[in-house]
Amino acid sequence: MAPRKVSSSTPLLDDLGPVKVKPYCPVTVEPILLFVCTAIIMVNPLQQQYIYYSLGNGTVHNSSGAVCGDYNSSDPGGQQTQAEASQWLTYLQLCSSLPSLLIAAILGPMSDKVGRKVAIVTPVIGALAMLLCSALVVYLNLPLQVFLPGALLYGMLGSSTTLYSGCFAYLTDITKPGNSRAMRMAILESCLGIAAVVGVLTGNLWLGVLGVPLGFQEPFFFAAGLAAFSLLYAMFGIKETCPKRSGQKVFTLASVSGMLHLVRHSFKTGQWRLGVILVVFFLNAGIYVTQSGIVTLTVIAPPYCWTPDLLGYFYVTICAGFVVSVLGIKLLGKCLSSYGLMHVGFLSGAAGFVIQALAVYTPDRNAAFYSASAAACLQSMPAPLMKAVMSKMVPQTQQGSLFALIACTESLAGVLFVPVWNSVFGATVFLMPGLVFLCFAGVLLIQIALVGVVQCHKRPTTYEVMEDDNDHIN
Repeated sequence: MAPRKVSSSTPLLDDLGPVKVKPYCPVTVEPILLFVCTAIIMVNPLQQQYIYYSLGNGTVHNSSGAVCGDYNSSDPGGQQTQAEASQWLTYLQLCSSLPSLLIAAILGPMSDKVGRKVAIVTPVIGALAMLLCSALVVYLNLPLQVFLPGALLYGMLGSSTTLYSGCFAYLTDITKPGNSRAMRMAILESCLGIAAVVGVLTGNLWLGVLGVPLGFQEPFFFAAGLAAFSLLYAMFGIKETCPKRSGQKVFTLASVSGMLHLVRHSFKTGQWRLGVILVVFFLNAGIYVTQSGIVTLTVIAPPYCWTPDLLGYFYVTICAGFVVSVLGIKLLGKCLSSYGLMHVGFLSGAAGFVIQALAVYTPDRNAAFYSASAAACLQSMPAPLMKAVMSKMVPQTQQGSLFALIACTESLAGVLFVPVWNSVFGATVFLMPGLVFLCFAGVLLIQIALVGVVQCHKRPTTYEVMEDDNDHIN
């Protein structure tokens, strides 16, 4: 029987799920993730500094924007401000993460039936609303509490985790399982690195050059403009790969239960490896969703007292690791399996955290803290690899459910671990400011052990294996 011809402009659906369509151009959802993440990452460290300076000075608008010089290393005032600022970061994270758990559970599986755009456009609208709200806070010098409604609205529209799941699910629709999909996902993941480099450098240099309050105000409005452009591109610049079937209900309980089905099916068939990898991803996300705020509060306070431009340069070196990780997957992947690459990434991240924890005790603490970025240059490798191998463990018709499950896991990590790690930081900053980084390194070692258990277990015969056929080291 001759294969069915499918028009690239009018994709068809059958009982097996979406027929792959040819997008308008090779570049699809990458610009959306790039620009939205650039906007979010640009304002995150500025928001953290704004909160710290506001708590230290009482107001940002009537000060030089610095509280570091008001304290010495033996004065607990700066450490008290750090602890209070970390609590505010916890509030903001919870406002966005808690509602996004439910929204990701709805929009992700729903995208399998009504189209991927619903899981892409909706969180972009939320990002635009949050950025506009934050811009008004810094422009009108409103109370810090006004940040919370913007973060809540961002979470109620899915937040970045739903955007990630939608973009990754979109890629599974237009790629085939194997190295090509893993590489395409690594490229998408590298957009986060590029966005981080551009965002943190631009935002912090902007603050350093203009000072306060313009150094806070203008980047927030620019970030809102990036989100608005991304929204237009998401609506009109990409082609739907999973259009709604005729007579298909927009929302059913079966859609939400798709994620639970994946977990239940994995245990029924003995494929516990999906669950273990998901747990590793959960632990990994819990670290890196908290890292930025803790690093910022550590280095802008005594004894480091970094300026905004110095902080921006540091984040550039850290975020460049996303790009380096893509090269690492490409080069090291010729001789290592996906598991081996994960081990390398975990070890790289652990080494960086140990250096950050001990940097304050070295003669040149600034140079030592900077050297952590070199040691951790491959820490971003495990995340796309875990997503790629998990995507090969479920059928094409459940990719949306899978990435919704991953998105919910990432949101849950923020809900649970951000309060935990910020509390650890606030409780130990008076004793050892870098103790939380040693805890991060210890959790990464636990992840190495869990991945090792999965790697050493015999391959299942009743389910699709995670490794590629051309992996050389099991």
